[in-house]
Amino acid sequence: MLAAGLDIVSPAGHTKLFAEIAETGLLISEFAPGIHALPARFLTRNRLIAALSSATLVVEAAFRSGALRTARDDAVA
Repeated sequence: MLAAGLDIVSPAGHTKLFAEIAETGLLISEFAPGIHALPARFLTRNRLIAALSSATLVVEAAFRSGALRTARDDAVA
């Protein structure tokens, strides 16, 4: 799921999941409240996910996907 500003859920269909995570887990963002999700910000989100993980495993992804870019960047770091 992508959350840009933590007050905006994107995609909106994940509102319930967002609330459940907020109650039992951790939601983080580098963006201020009110900032909307944009495709250009997906790599920033992926960078946070990779930084908080000990490994990155991509099971399936398109040739030019952000997931593969994150996995490549994580392998180099």
